[in-house]
Amino acid sequence: MDLDRLLEAAAARYPDHPREWPSVPVCTREAWLALLAEEHAHAPGMLYSSSGSTGSGRQLLYPSSVRDGATKRAERFLELAPLQSGDLVAVLFGFGMFPPAHFYCDALANLGCQISPLGSGRNTRSDLTCEWLAQAHPHCLIAMPTYLLRLAHLLQRAGTLGSAVQKLQCLITGGEILHPSFREKLLRDFGVPVYDHYGMLEAPMIGGECSYGNMHVSSEYYCEVLSGNSIRSSGPGILILSSLNAWGRLPMLRVFTGDEVELRNQPCACGYSSSLRIKGRVDNLRKVHGILIDLDFIAKRIRTEVPEISEYYIESMFDDNSREIVVLHVQSDAPTEILHSALAPIFPVKVSIQKAREIVLPVGKTGKPQRYVDSRV
Repeated sequence: MDLDRLLEAAAARYPDHPREWPSVPVCTREAWLALLAEEHAHAPGMLYSSSGSTGSGRQLLYPSSVRDGATKRAERFLELAPLQSGDLVAVLFGFGMFPPAHFYCDALANLGCQISPLGSGRNTRSDLTCEWLAQAHPHCLIAMPTYLLRLAHLLQRAGTLGSAVQKLQCLITGGEILHPSFREKLLRDFGVPVYDHYGMLEAPMIGGECSYGNMHVSSEYYCEVLSGNSIRSSGPGILILSSLNAWGRLPMLRVFTGDEVELRNQPCACGYSSSLRIKGRVDNLRKVHGILIDLDFIAKRIRTEVPEISEYYIESMFDDNSREIVVLHVQSDAPTEILHSALAPIFPVKVSIQKAREIVLPVGKTGKPQRYVDSRV
């Protein structure tokens, strides 16, 4: 993809637009969402929301051309995994307003697979899903990695994990960052390789892993990295995305994703060229139960409404039942009721409060104290 062509297309499409993309070196996701919302305000299509911010500004309409393109990309990524026509696949992404659930089902049908769209725990109770897995012996599971870890725990507890993985060939993950420790746990529990996929609400179906463990980007996207004040075509940095046709007539130009990556322009044995390694987010957004949580906003709320709290930190972790929870660590004299009332309206998941006489902030790899700890990994 030639970036000059993108710039020329954008200039031709929006000659008088006040947010003309060529005049902006890098645009934010919020600005890109605003332009998409304006462009498709009266267009026919399906209205989707990010699983992390349902109904709160991350809602976006996908015209049929965008859905069809995302399905085609999903199909190409699925072909990199050991799937065959006739295989039984359980799609465990939340159905409703979460687009990947639909992309995967359409793509799998095109590949000749049988699909069981069970959805996440909010669509079908997890214990019932586990019963089905133990009886149906699927060949592939598609889900968020943390939900697969939850299912592995339930299957082990029920003594049916061996039956559930009897014909299993692979796992396909997406919807959240696949931390290396998550991959290790999934490989240990299910005993099959994991193929991770990458995408965003604003840029559906960006990349997928091959059998060599490399994440490859669709040819419909052009990737760059922002390192310091310069934009480069390879190396480490923050991923910048462009696309000429992923959104139909609307060129997508240099959208700042907020994901720290390493971009490599080296051919792979599978036939794809460039590959992408996702390192993590550069902000304090976390997903818990598929819900996007802005920890910076939570911290600000605590400081504003409960100023008597001098020390605290927030921890994302698994409980004894492999369920994701959020724990707020505070000093022993913190007003629990005030804290709960302050957090309840803004926190989409239940918060457990743990008190200690003295709070010692955890120290990160750099030696600096941390306000946020992800103990799930």
